[in-house]
Amino acid sequence: MELCMGCICEATSNCNLTFHCTRGLCGPFLTSQVYWKQAGRPTIPGDHPNNKGAYIRCVTEPYCAAATVHHYLARYAQDCDGNGRIDCEDYAKIHYMGGQQCTIHMEHLGYYKVFKECHKSIQHLTG
Repeated sequence: MELCMGCICEATSNCNLTFHCTRGLCGPFLTSQVYWKQAGRPTIPGDHPNNKGAYIRCVTEPYCAAATVHHYLARYAQDCDGNGRIDCEDYAKIHYMGGQQCTIHMEHLGYYKVFKECHKSIQHLTG
């Protein structure tokens, strides 16, 4: 799962760990506040989800950002491409398109092209 998350991060923001926010999307995974809430509102240690700024503090901190994505993907896990299994490709689609729209074709998107290249490289390295 860690390698898959790395490719999702790479495709989303070039895994820019210093990225803050733009147009309501924050952190290396470009996480929206709705996404964070649907992931269960995780927080950095010592914070509370109801504290002002908890969302931004979490999704801009690498470990909390990854935990947010992990929780979201676990909640919406499904076979988006109909190949009979839930795998990294499905997770990439769920992350980008959302848990309710992951069957939409996205092969033409830059995000998906970067993801596929990263995922192909990882598969080659890990056998």
